[in-house]
Amino acid sequence: MPFDLFLDKMAEDRLPLIDATLAARRIPRGSEPILPPGFVGISVELEVAAAVARDLAASGVACRIMEAKYREPQLPLSLAQEVAAREIARLRRQAHRGEVFGRIELIRETPMWWTFFSASESLIEKGRVPGGVLCAIDKFDGRVVDAAAQARAHELMHAWQGWPAGRPT
Repeated sequence: MPFDLFLDKMAEDRLPLIDATLAARRIPRGSEPILPPGFVGISVELEVAAAVARDLAASGVACRIMEAKYREPQLPLSLAQEVAAREIARLRRQAHRGEVFGRIELIRETPMWWTFFSASESLIEKGRVPGGVLCAIDKFDGRVVDAAAQARAHELMHAWQGWPAGRPT
């Protein structure tokens, strides 16, 4: 499975340094006519992506490792909203019977998924965090992203920081 790097917004103006880093490792950038904002445009093995991320970090460029497939999400936002609505309704019934919830809102977008939230005033008043129900939907395949998948993604994004001690699972 190929991997790419996703740049933090502040790093996007450092493209000459990024290009030089890739050239030094003889890594070509993709030939896609238009890359989504933030993606470097490489398709490399995880170990190579981690090495490039380390090189860039040493030069002050912050980036995260991601599967290259996220450059081209397959799921439109409208379908993600439908999946999230079903999942949030299920979570409300399962864990919060009797609570009143507000509408479902998109609260966050990352290159990998959309996060939706439905707030409950009574949960907020009771001091419950997050005060409602959250649901993340994968942009590539539309699956509900559970906590384990989110933890794996976080580990992968920052894999270069712990290497060579160990490869993420």
